[in-house]
Amino acid sequence: MLRVVAFVVACVFLIACDVLPEKSRSREGAGVGVGEGEGEGEGEGEGEGIGEGEGEGEGEGEGEGEGIGACPTPTGPTGTISLAEVQARFVADVYPMFVRSDGGCLACHADNSGRLMRMAQDGPAAADATFLRLLTGGYLNRDAGSALARVVNDSMPQGGPAWTDAEKAMLDGLTCDLARVDGGTEAPPLDEQFPPELDLPWTGPAITDYDNAFLSYDQLRGRVVTVFDDEWVRLDVDQFADNISLFGGVDFLNSFVAARQATPEFLAGLDLMAEDVCGRAADLGTGPFAGLDLAAAVVDEPASTSTTYEAEAPSTVIVGLPTGCLPGPTATRVVLCTNSSLNVGQTFPIDGTYRITATVQPAPNPAGPPIMAIRIDGSVMAEVEVPGTSVVTIPVEGFVAAGEHTVTVAFINDSTAGGDRNLFVDRFVVEGPLPGSTAGADGGTASAKERIRAMAERILSRPVDASVVDDAADLDGLYTVLTELEAFGGDRTDAFAGVCEALLHHPDFLFARAGTFDTTDDDNPLRDRLLVNQSALVLLDRVATADELGRYDVGELSRENLVDEWLQTPTFLDRYRHRVRQILEFDGTPDGDEPSRLWTYLVKEDRPLREVLTADYTVDENLARVERPVEHGQTGVLTMKGYIVGKPGLPHYNYAARVLTGFMGVVFDVPQEALDARATASATSTVDPQSLCFTCHRLLTPLAHQRQRWDDNGVYREVFDDGRVIDDSDQSLVSSYPFRGTGLEAFSLVAVRKEAFARRMANAHFQTVFGRLMRHEQDERTVYRTLFDVIDHGNGTFRDLQRAVLLSSSFVNPPRPVVQDGGAP
Repeated sequence: MLRVVAFVVACVFLIACDVLPEKSRSREGAGVGVGEGEGEGEGEGEGEGIGEGEGEGEGEGEGEGEGIGACPTPTGPTGTISLAEVQARFVADVYPMFVRSDGGCLACHADNSGRLMRMAQDGPAAADATFLRLLTGGYLNRDAGSALARVVNDSMPQGGPAWTDAEKAMLDGLTCDLARVDGGTEAPPLDEQFPPELDLPWTGPAITDYDNAFLSYDQLRGRVVTVFDDEWVRLDVDQFADNISLFGGVDFLNSFVAARQATPEFLAGLDLMAEDVCGRAADLGTGPFAGLDLAAAVVDEPASTSTTYEAEAPSTVIVGLPTGCLPGPTATRVVLCTNSSLNVGQTFPIDGTYRITATVQPAPNPAGPPIMAIRIDGSVMAEVEVPGTSVVTIPVEGFVAAGEHTVTVAFINDSTAGGDRNLFVDRFVVEGPLPGSTAGADGGTASAKERIRAMAERILSRPVDASVVDDAADLDGLYTVLTELEAFGGDRTDAFAGVCEALLHHPDFLFARAGTFDTTDDDNPLRDRLLVNQSALVLLDRVATADELGRYDVGELSRENLVDEWLQTPTFLDRYRHRVRQILEFDGTPDGDEPSRLWTYLVKEDRPLREVLTADYTVDENLARVERPVEHGQTGVLTMKGYIVGKPGLPHYNYAARVLTGFMGVVFDVPQEALDARATASATSTVDPQSLCFTCHRLLTPLAHQRQRWDDNGVYREVFDDGRVIDDSDQSLVSSYPFRGTGLEAFSLVAVRKEAFARRMANAHFQTVFGRLMRHEQDERTVYRTLFDVIDHGNGTFRDLQRAVLLSSSFVNPPRPVVQDGGAP
């Protein structure tokens, strides 16, 4: 597809390797440049206006010219040549010349070239597809821009070698026979039909690109409001609006262009919002935390265990004991005869109270009994006088943090005053944690994961099943986040708020289509349920409510029923109007809103979508119909002040370019040669078939003349400032101009029948759902066929078009992401 470089301000360079996009319907007579009959043309690319996209431009004309001789009069019966016969001749004789490497057209017109005329190359139907594509595009007629004209004049292929006379005659004869086939038909012009090439099955490679639209500012805001019941207003300041630049939103006050993809700024705004919104909800017990006891235990309390350490065991480390006090080889106890100690390493599974019980015998002296100290990593748990002279058991209890610790039993008051004072240690036992002394509880881990699961279901708006591998991994990961945050900060409520923040960064929250959808089996009911939320996000900028999902879950409503219900709501109309304002580049003024009011009114009243260009009325601030002066005629938005202002007319051509790009998809690429030609270009010179400007100005200049009764401020006038009467007809400047007549009404009434208009309307709605254009020439040609039929030459409605997109195969069965060797998509 062609990429828009700029809107046309003067004219476009006619590239020698391209052909002028014209096509014939009735074909008698001939002439390079003009020819007799009607012609139409097509161009594709991305542009501004209605979304970004592909589109077509058309041209019709009559006249006589020179360069290609007239077709000979048939010697046999006329009308006996079928299109199938001509197509077969093209496939056998002409297509090979087009695609040959020497003297062919592939150097400029390969399928992926982005040119106006392109050759299909791959697959068994490539030749047939090329024939239909060139037929629809007007490249097989006998007019100035036809392939025949370029071949006969040796301007194609660029750089040669030129075709031989016999080869030129073969193409000449085919175009003559094609004119005989097409002559007299009552069918609509080709540019008002669905392109026949696109009725052929797509035989190209499977599309595996992962295309999933990132959450928009409006969808993020709506999702937060629905899930958290929080508008994020703090101290009377709307924080969403205050940070709209971070999220790439549009408010038509300070921001007018929406972000089209995720940005670092968006993620920074998400972090800011998530911390505030999650923290508030956790503190108040609202939103995803409603009904959840955040103070309850989050870990299991392990069963109490008991470990016995014999004093004389090799694993017991004796510290500070003189050699003379060591136990003998058959000893069953240790004599702590100086200030010495016994040390062992012990793992404590959880914070809590533990009991250390020592079995000892004192050896007092006149100064008093021995004192035993129990220490954990050197910190004293207790110091106890050991009374009497017999063996005693002394228990000590105290708090011990979870982890590896050194447990010490020490004798600390050695004395020889009146006799040696010692402490005999037989054994000591470490027991715990004591029941009820920890922050855990029976089933605490399972309870915490259940609370996380409930939060996740509310935030992600989908069931979370701990038995599913992906969900189980998510829950385990979030549980780890919870326990580590609590250990770090010591506040369990804050830890739960941190888990909430993590969930707001989950792909199922951040993308319009939940990431889980793409990893779920086709026959899993969860897939269609996830589409319910995606449908709500598309239509309402919010996820489905608990009530809506409840009715869906019990089978009261299908997704299609919910879509139909949503399409009738004021919320849909409000959100649709917001998007239309972006499409029409609303400038924030009352006049600037008039075009979007009309478009929204057509949705509200289910009026034919063609009235966006043909309505003879306007719409007030209350979306009520208001008649307007007769000079507007049937011109819809095209003569509204809010649409005209900012789009100058002659001699700048901006208005014509914006109309053709915005509603007909004609894309203009302006090279430096065209810009340089502005100094000497005139309206007349731009429509000279030999001018480098003609390619685009065959449409631009006549349309600019048809707008002349409306000045650059959108004010109607009968005469110019110097008193000259205005002629707002197309002035017969271009014989092939398809919108002939007086005023913009002549353009509007014809434009809405064109396939180009249908495609632009289809892409306007397709892009709001997918963040991209239809692959209408590839795997989505059947989707486009459905949308084209819904539009029905402008007689369909915008609401039905929106519904058709949400029920399309592209929405229900998008391409699966390719899984790499490492297992990640």
